[in-house]
Amino acid sequence: MKTRLLLTVFLLLLLAANTALAAEPTAETVTGEIIDMYAVETETFPEYHLTIRILDGSYKDRMIEKVFSQIQYSQWDFVPAKGQKLVLCIYASGTGFEANIISLSRQGDLTLLSVIFAALLLIFGRLKGLLSLISLIISGIVIYVFFIPSILEGYNIMMLTIFTAIAITVISFVILLGFTKKSLAAILGMICGIISAVVLSELFCRICVITGAVDEDAFLLATQYNVELNFADLFVAGIIIGAIGVVMDVSMSITSLVFELKQKSPKMRCAELISSGLNVGKDMMATMINTLILAYVGTSLPLLFIFITSSSSPVYVVNTEAVAGEIIRSLCGSIGLILTVPMASIIASFIVISGRPAGTARRIYK
Repeated sequence: MKTRLLLTVFLLLLLAANTALAAEPTAETVTGEIIDMYAVETETFPEYHLTIRILDGSYKDRMIEKVFSQIQYSQWDFVPAKGQKLVLCIYASGTGFEANIISLSRQGDLTLLSVIFAALLLIFGRLKGLLSLISLIISGIVIYVFFIPSILEGYNIMMLTIFTAIAITVISFVILLGFTKKSLAAILGMICGIISAVVLSELFCRICVITGAVDEDAFLLATQYNVELNFADLFVAGIIIGAIGVVMDVSMSITSLVFELKQKSPKMRCAELISSGLNVGKDMMATMINTLILAYVGTSLPLLFIFITSSSSPVYVVNTEAVAGEIIRSLCGSIGLILTVPMASIIASFIVISGRPAGTARRIYK
C-alpha cells in the first residue's frame, strides 16, 4: 500500500512537471549541428561562417547560415568545429524564420554524467540508492513545479520556503524509512533546525539591510525579464534550500544512532540517549559545518578574487552587501545545523522511550 501511494505521488508530480513544460513558448529552442564552416580573419577574433542543420523541432532538417564571433568571458567563448552541436533559439519572421545561437549543446555530456552518477548510486547503494535517487528526483520536481511557480505567482516567499523545506523533508524520510517513529523523529528534528535558520536569516538580513538584488542573476531577472520579486526574501529562501541537505543528514544520523542504541541496550534511559546523541553530534558538527561553509565559499570564489586583486581593505570587503550576504548565508545555515543536533537528540530520545523502537522502525541504516 505504501509503495503504491509513493508511486502515485511521484507520477502525479511528474505529470505536473510535463504539463508545465508543455506550455507553448513564444520562441522555440532546438538543437543544431554544424555541418560545414570556414573562418574569416578580423582585427580581433575570427568570424566563423557556419552552415547548421536543425536536428529537432518544427524546422527539423532545415539548413541555416550563421556568422558566429567568439566573445571572451561569456557563454559564446568557444571555437566552433564541424560536427559540434549548438543550442538555437528559433522564431518566425516575415521571411520564414530566424535563429540565434544560444550556447553549445551540453545535454549529451550532462546526460552521460547523470547516468554515471545513477549507476554508481544503484551499484553501491542498491535499494537505499534507488530510494535516495527517487527522493532526489521528487525534491527537484517539488522545487521546479511548485516552489518557483508559486513565487512567481506572488505568494509569500518565506511561507513557501518553509512549506517546501518541510515537504522535501517528509517525502525524503518517508521514502527512506516509511511511516515510522524513526522518520517522525528525524522530521521533527530537521524542522526545528530549519525554522531556526529561517528566523535568524530573516532577522539578520533585515538588520544588515540585505536587498538580495546585487547578485547578477537577480539583476537579470529584474531588468531583462521584468520579474517583480522581494529579492531579500528570495535570498533567505536560497539559504534555507541550500541548508536542507546537511540538516537532513545530521537529523537522520542522530535519530538513527538513538534508535540503534535503544535497540541494542533497551535499559538505556532518556537522559543517557540524549547525552549519546549530543556526543556524536559534536563530532559531526565540525565536518558538516565545514562542508556547508566551504560549499558557499566555493560558489563565491570569483567574488573573493575580485576583492583580493583590487587590494580592497578588509573593512570595505566585509561591509559590501555581497560579502555580508555570504557571511549571513554561511553562519545562519550553520547555526541551523548546530541546533539540529540537540533537538534531534531530545526528540528522538523521547519518541524512542515512549514505544517499541525495534518493531516500529524499518532499519535502513545499519
